[in-house]
Amino acid sequence: MTGIKDDLGIWETPPTWEVGETIDSATWIERVTNPLNLLLRRPLTVLTQSADTTVSAGTTGNVLDYDTVVKDDDGMIIDDGAASYSEFYAQRDGIFAVYATALFVGNTTSGKTCKISILVNSTIVYARESPLVGTSSGQDEWHSVNGDVSMTEGDYVQIQLDNQSSSDITVKAEFNSPRLVVKWKRPFLS
Repeated sequence: MTGIKDDLGIWETPPTWEVGETIDSATWIERVTNPLNLLLRRPLTVLTQSADTTVSAGTTGNVLDYDTVVKDDDGMIIDDGAASYSEFYAQRDGIFAVYATALFVGNTTSGKTCKISILVNSTIVYARESPLVGTSSGQDEWHSVNGDVSMTEGDYVQIQLDNQSSSDITVKAEFNSPRLVVKWKRPFLS
């Protein structure tokens, strides 16, 4: 395992212990403490959207923009001066846990189908598709998708909303939603 960048440094495989070797404080820190600190650190990025989003009828490929950075201690957001962000870049190789949620506004029309998807490098890797059930009260419905994704440094994750119905659907900005959480879990295992 090499190439895991972090504030603590880059992962280097510790040397093999030798029989009879004297272990002092500096050796313990180099061979145990520093590698464990690097492996146990779980960088986290959390974003939300502060305004309602309309997903047009009969459309696919609607990449969701987020405008509120709750936390980004991993540098996944490339600040290019834009008011919102839709691509979140891996700063290290490994497995990332991704969770996204959206609150779809209900209405009285039944038969609407919506989909929320996780994309890596513009390719869907996880998706949840379900019909929106129309009710006379227009009950809102939560939809979420989550999964572990493999990314190398420079890969990016996006969230996509699809509306496969004949009328527009609103995604409500309420209760910290829409929300995206991306957490680095571990390096690739060799």
